[in-house]
Order: sequence, then structure tokens, then C-alpha cells
Amino acid sequence: MKKEFIVLKRNRYIVVALLCILIPLLETLGEGTLWGLHYESPRAMDTLGDIVRLVKLLSVVAGLYLLVKNRSIIAEAFHSKVLKITFFSVFYLLSWVQIPTLLLGNLFFGIMAPKDYIHYEQSAGQDSFYVYTADPGAMGTAYHHVYLKCPLPFNRYELIKVGKTRWLKVFDIKRGDNSVALISKGTTDGSHKVYRLSMENVSCGE
Repeated sequence: MKKEFIVLKRNRYIVVALLCILIPLLETLGEGTLWGLHYESPRAMDTLGDIVRLVKLLSVVAGLYLLVKNRSIIAEAFHSKVLKITFFSVFYLLSWVQIPTLLLGNLFFGIMAPKDYIHYEQSAGQDSFYVYTADPGAMGTAYHHVYLKCPLPFNRYELIKVGKTRWLKVFDIKRGDNSVALISKGTTDGSHKVYRLSMENVSCGE
């Protein structure tokens, strides 16, 4: 009975450690936050992404801690020395690759521009548009990436790319018959700069 308890405990450590290390890796390799959940809005998903990155970091650290602390117990599960060395080598490597990557990710996204600046949504006519502002600062030219935001069941959404325009400080979105326009506003001289994008073949469908 005691031996069976040790085996059960040993297997539990293996499963928990692997889940703590592998699930964050699979999420990182997926398309978007939580495998492209696309819930509510891009801004909400961006905020959720900040939380997910922190949780992933803590999860990987916990998994690595379990591997190190319970190394002797986990090692008993392997009768082959080669398998034992391979197992620990692979999961130590996956842990040490993810930890600095997640640390840098949390740091980078923590110092990015405010989310209200990066993510902008506005309804125009019967359509809803989402604009993502990619602003590299002094490193390059800023652009607005314009998407048609389509509703999906369960409060989810789909983004369909319309196009991109040069940067405008403040703008309105106007819908035309077969186009959408970003129109600058709040300029000191009262002038307006207009960037117009074709909406031909761009729709949410049925």
C-alpha cells in the first residue's frame, strides 16, 4: 500500500509540473490571447492578455519549482536513465526559455502606450469599426490598421481587415456607400485630412 501511495504521489507531481509548463507554452504558440478567444473587444482582450501573461509566468515558475523540489520522487517514475535525463532536460529547457520571455513580455506590454490610444472603436452607420494604432515612436512611422468588427455568438467578435492609413492624432470614422474614411478633427487651423479605404468585398456576411 505504501508503495502504491508513493507511485500515485509521484505521478501527481509529474502531471501537475507538466501542465504548469506546457499549458502556458501552448497558449503562447496559439493565435491570440487564450487561443483566439476574441471576447467582448480587442481592448478587453488586451487587458486580459496582461493578466494571462502574468499567470503564465507564475505557472511556469511553479512547474519548475515542482520539478526541482521533487526531482528524486519524479525520477522514480523512470526505469531508464536515458528517459529520465531526457525528461528533465526538455522540461528544464522549456521552463528556462519561457521565464525570461514572459518576463520581457510583461515588461514590454507594461510600458506600451495607453490602451485607449492603441485600441479605438466607433460605430458608423450600421457597422462597427476597430482601429489598431501601431506607433513605434521614434523608431518608425505610425499607422492605423482599420478593421470591420463583426459580432459572433456568445459576445465574441471577428475582425475583417479593411486597410491601413497614416497616423492621425484625433479622428472620426465616416461610412460611405462603398468606403470608410478616417477624418482628422481638432486641428488648430480647422483643416481636415481624410484617408479613405475601399469597403468593396468587405462585409460581415450572414
